[in-house]
Amino acid sequence: FLSAVSLQRHRADPSVGRLISLLGSDRVEDGPLRQRLAGLLAPSGGANVGLLLSERMVNTPVQLVPHAVESLHLDLGWAAANAEPAAERASLTFEWLVLLAHVTLDAQAGAESGGAGGSGGAGGSGGGS
Repeated sequence: FLSAVSLQRHRADPSVGRLISLLGSDRVEDGPLRQRLAGLLAPSGGANVGLLLSERMVNTPVQLVPHAVESLHLDLGWAAANAEPAAERASLTFEWLVLLAHVTLDAQAGAESGGAGGSGGAGGSGGGS
């Protein structure tokens, strides 16, 4: 599946509020990305940020992913044009999409490069349409 949830529209929901606080926590490396993310997710940030939810079924060919993304784009466009009540339409036009990804580092590769191996969460963001 592939879907997007407006973090601004659903900010008052306790589960979304928890996700927003996790995105601003130490799960995202300190630096420009964390600062940019904090600015986008701030209540006064003004940007409509969507959380991209995705799960690819095991054995689904990776070649199908671009088609799934295109389908999501079309679905969001349709929803933004046709949502009822009309006031909800703006919340479906995302300026940014955030995708969380779990990253596992190979402990041996980390030792060879001088880094500490292990696993952790990573956040990424990209421009929306």
